[in-house]
Amino acid sequence: MHYVALFAFLCCILCAHAQRVSTSFDASRFIGWYVGATTEPMLAANTWVTSGGFAGDCSGNGKCAMPTTCSSGIVYYDNSQTLRCTGVFSCVAMTIYASQPNVQPSARNYGCRAQWSANTLFKELAATPTPSSSSAPVSSASPASSAVSTTLAMSTTPIASNPSTIPSSANTGAPLGQDGGATGGSSSSSKAWIAGAVVGPLVLLGALVAGLLFWRRRRNQKRDASQMPLTQEIGSSHQPYNQNHAEKYAYGAPAEVMATTQRPYAELPAQQVPSELPATRY
Repeated sequence: MHYVALFAFLCCILCAHAQRVSTSFDASRFIGWYVGATTEPMLAANTWVTSGGFAGDCSGNGKCAMPTTCSSGIVYYDNSQTLRCTGVFSCVAMTIYASQPNVQPSARNYGCRAQWSANTLFKELAATPTPSSSSAPVSSASPASSAVSTTLAMSTTPIASNPSTIPSSANTGAPLGQDGGATGGSSSSSKAWIAGAVVGPLVLLGALVAGLLFWRRRRNQKRDASQMPLTQEIGSSHQPYNQNHAEKYAYGAPAEVMATTQRPYAELPAQQVPSELPATRY
């Protein structure tokens, strides 16, 4: 049972880590909150700037050209330059309110976008504080019927009749939805970084749980082996001889030592008198 509790605890830690990774973004790129089927932040490709009643992204240090209106598929900028939307892209207006619901002041942005639905954004939600530079709540879903990422690739590079009149401070990014190298690379690398930060701890968690289960299984096997009763035959090579066990074979009684026959001692005769030898015949 404690394995399940440990696994649930580790999953909670990883989920919190993944949420923190996914909710961190740069506040300087924050455009506003989109409220649809889900609530999520919209981010610009570069620093988001508001000037008067207009807003747009700006990558230069100088004054950036702001889109002021659009008509017949053409975006008009405050420096008399234009940007024509081609192909599946059309000129779309987006209104950014100070807070929800529709509280002034507000700003408008125009750009070339495809299948766009986030036309109204809010800097602050009714119960959500303004996001800081560290983190803010983020939903992982995309806007309804939107075929593009929530990171906007706003173009502030108008197409002028004379290309030499384009200001050097203007961003050279492509309109939203086109294959801009910088925007596509940044979005792909960001997604790859988030995926790595989420998948890596999950793999580590799986390895940790597998190692713990293997260790516990080995320890239980050793404990069961040590508690198993000994059933081997007495006298085998794996068990010493049991002194309390009846002897299988009785030792034979020692053979009786045969008595040795002793001869009676004969008493020597008393001292004999020397006798004279008989005379010889010669």
